[in-house]
Amino acid sequence: MKKISYSKILTIQIVLNIVFTLLIFNQIGIFFFIFQEIILILVLFLKKKNIYLSVVFLPFIFMYTYGLILYTIAQTNLKLTLPIYIVYFTGMLLILIPVVKEKFGKIKQELIRLISLIWLVLISIHSVGIFPIVTREQNELLYAINASGILYAFVTFICVYILLKLWGYDFHFNLHVKNTGMRYYGVLLLSLLFIIWYTFFSIFLGLAQSSNEIFNNWNVSLINPDYSAKYINVVEIVLNSLDPAIYEEVERYGYIIILLVIFKSKKYQMQGAIFISALLFSLSHIGNFFTTDMSLNDVISQTIVAFGLGCFLAVMLLYTGKVWVNILIHFSFDFLVFSITDIGYLTVSIFNKNNGWLLKSSIELCVLLFATFIFAKFNKKILKMNIEELI
Repeated sequence: MKKISYSKILTIQIVLNIVFTLLIFNQIGIFFFIFQEIILILVLFLKKKNIYLSVVFLPFIFMYTYGLILYTIAQTNLKLTLPIYIVYFTGMLLILIPVVKEKFGKIKQELIRLISLIWLVLISIHSVGIFPIVTREQNELLYAINASGILYAFVTFICVYILLKLWGYDFHFNLHVKNTGMRYYGVLLLSLLFIIWYTFFSIFLGLAQSSNEIFNNWNVSLINPDYSAKYINVVEIVLNSLDPAIYEEVERYGYIIILLVIFKSKKYQMQGAIFISALLFSLSHIGNFFTTDMSLNDVISQTIVAFGLGCFLAVMLLYTGKVWVNILIHFSFDFLVFSITDIGYLTVSIFNKNNGWLLKSSIELCVLLFATFIFAKFNKKILKMNIEELI
């Protein structure tokens, strides 16, 4: 069977994008039009010397141009919404494979690999934006799928999987952990029970109106997916919970693998991978200030808590070696948070103080870091054994 020439496919993609950019000239503005055409022409003629130019610009250009072209077609062919969206969805899943294989895959230095992965996932893929190809009135389910951004989660999964393979690592969605016994499963059960408790604790720490509502007397009626303050139905909550659960946990796996290799000869290999992956996870939430209606205080609070949660989830990943476990945990956490009702949000803050958000995030950070420390300290042997399997 003849081997697929991703180099030729990439060249065709570049040429097509040069042409497509001309077609959408009126929608992208003169500056962006000129800039994009110059980049594409440079990439086309520099060939093998354009690795970093391609890494920085091509993923965004390919996804944005493709999305805008399909969106334009959808606006003039309202009766073809379903087939257009299928083409859009399928194309987005495949569109980055050639550039990932031909450009990203040829990066040799571990630190540059980490930086390129961060750039690909956080800047290129997730800054493209959602193209409103289908409206809620046309098809409610397709609208929910599209609006959730879960498509980009699948794109992230595919890209990270391919990259880790190309760079000589394995992608263990379900690592077989050796020499497990009652202690291993006992610790796993305790960890899962802790994260379940923490999820409710985190929610009601914000909703509590008095000290006796922090650890007990929780008003669970404030969590109801049928009356969510953010989404109109359970399907939207599921999709919007699944999106970050998939892409952030796959992203975390990629970061940890590369960091473990970077720190391979260092005494603090495990600690460095946990800390830096958690820091990257935390800082990635800063973008919510610019892309959502969250206030600055809310974003800072989320960033602080995300660091602690990132540390715990990193240890969980190293302990189980199973990406799907982290995805399930992350999904469950977001599902409950997105299920808070309007009344719940009206009561947010610790005892209605102006600095309640800071107190809440500080308490959560301390709880998470303490749990992470205990989890890692008393399970070093299994963590180190799994690290050897992972890399």
